[in-house]
Amino acid sequence: MAEVIQRHLEEMLLEFEQSKRIGLFNEQEIKKIIRTRKRHEYKIIRRTKEKECYLDYIKKLKLGITHKKNEIDLAIKRRIERLFRSACHRFKKDIQLWLTFIEFLKKQYDYSTASSVYLSALQIHSNKHWLWILAAKFEFEVMVSPSSARALFQRALRLMPKCKQLWIEYFKLELLYVELIEKRRAVLDGNRKDKSDDENSDAILEGKIIEVVLNNAQESIPDDPEFLCSFASILYEFRQFSFVEEIVNKIYRILEEKYSSDVLSQ
Repeated sequence: MAEVIQRHLEEMLLEFEQSKRIGLFNEQEIKKIIRTRKRHEYKIIRRTKEKECYLDYIKKLKLGITHKKNEIDLAIKRRIERLFRSACHRFKKDIQLWLTFIEFLKKQYDYSTASSVYLSALQIHSNKHWLWILAAKFEFEVMVSPSSARALFQRALRLMPKCKQLWIEYFKLELLYVELIEKRRAVLDGNRKDKSDDENSDAILEGKIIEVVLNNAQESIPDDPEFLCSFASILYEFRQFSFVEEIVNKIYRILEEKYSSDVLSQ
């Protein structure tokens, strides 16, 4: 145990030397920091670990982030990340701990690592539909990766095909993707066409994927008029698309054919 702690402290030597060199801390202050860190290192390395030991240590390290001294900040951030990873490995079932780690990474603008931590959390908490939604939205909105967001929704729906919220959020995502493609097209030179890319984009802009998602949702959760109506409500928010009216009419035709007027009026 002592050897491991000594090695961890030695890894911090460069950070302490730089802090002293630039006048961030004097020698007495550095000795105090070393004693504090040594105490926390003992707590997290002992056999009976507690989550609070990790969080207390992380809290202390965060106080050392200056947002000015880049080399020192980077060393501290890496140490915090190492502690979070160790804590999440030790307390896998604690979803709030995973979310705290992800939030820390977002605040550090380390989006790539946050993306991978979402995936690690989902391996443990694959039954939490809301976590899949958070991860997919992060991929779409922050990583600007519609394909990754779509893949996450599709994986989630294979696990939980009866989850209404997953279908609804996936449906919204595909509509937002259509909106994204239209915006991209608007800023591109309309005379310069890329044929290989164009055919796929045309199918998306015509609402083909939207229809597929709607059909799959209906097959997975049949005989639920309220669920079907929720898709029509979402479509109204995207009424600027030419295909929306046709799909809404299709929804109402299905409702009229399968359900009584009393059900539809509710």
